Amino acid sequence: MQGTNIPGSDSAPSIDYWQVVKNRYGVILLTFLLVFMTAAVITSVMPPKYESTSVVQVHPSMITISPIGQSGQSGLGTLMTRNYMENEFEWINAPETLTEAAERLDLPARWTMDLEDVVKTLRGIVATNPRRGTDFIEITVRHSKPEEAKEIAEAISAAYVARRNREELERAESALVALDDELTLQGDFVQEHRKELTVLIQQYGIPYFDGRSASPV
Repeated sequence: MQGTNIPGSDSAPSIDYWQVVKNRYGVILLTFLLVFMTAAVITSVMPPKYESTSVVQVHPSMITISPIGQSGQSGLGTLMTRNYMENEFEWINAPETLTEAAERLDLPARWTMDLEDVVKTLRGIVATNPRRGTDFIEITVRHSKPEEAKEIAEAISAAYVARRNREELERAESALVALDDELTLQGDFVQEHRKELTVLIQQYGIPYFDGRSASPV
């Protein structure tokens, strides 16, 4: 018995792809030329973009606020969270940082734009990337003018460092205030117990030396 031809089997007639390409050669060539010309026109019309990068090193905060006597800590310690680097990226791209950088370069006057529009423009041309295996962050700026790209990258880096230093200073001051308050509470606690001890000593006639005199109380 003779077998029947099954579509898709080896015995099915194959399509001559080269014949199809030959028949559609004009359409294919025209499409390629149109795409190439469109890309060339767009490339020639678009202004050139320059890229400048500034690198900053991020150190974890060494200031935490904790009362004396809790887990044996004195109010200072390393503050490092799982999303620490991501938080630093947000700090760099924050409107406050970009605003400070724009004011440093007087960009509203140079670009004849409102400060809010300048910040929006900066957010579109600024990118932050970590260096793998390090605590360095690259601040990259793309701009049509190479000089401004460099100035903006440096200004954003300086603004970020200044904001972070101010925050560290505020945290240090808050930690010192917390320590002073805790020391005051501890001093009041000691003084209260000292008074109670004095009453007991006087009541029962217990000899007591306070360390400041050689004679008993």
